[in-house]
Amino acid sequence: QVERALAYEKSAEFKADMKLRPVVERVISVLVRYDGARRARRIGLDAADFQAKMCATVYNLKEWMRRVGRLNARCVQEHKIGVVCLEAI
Repeated sequence: QVERALAYEKSAEFKADMKLRPVVERVISVLVRYDGARRARRIGLDAADFQAKMCATVYNLKEWMRRVGRLNARCVQEHKIGVVCLEAI
């Protein structure tokens, strides 16, 4: 089993996986630090699963709003309008 792990560590697949690691770690860090994913607030797996899904939903909504805000700001600069411009999407 150790030999298999060492072989995986030298493979191209491992290198590809490690390139994704900073992105995943950043998301986990935000969830733990700011969105309440450090510990479950209720007892039971169903409650913990629900909380994890709600934390992920909050993260996705924040990310979506941040991207829409950037898009809206760019459209305001380019087209002098105050709504989301569909040309830039």
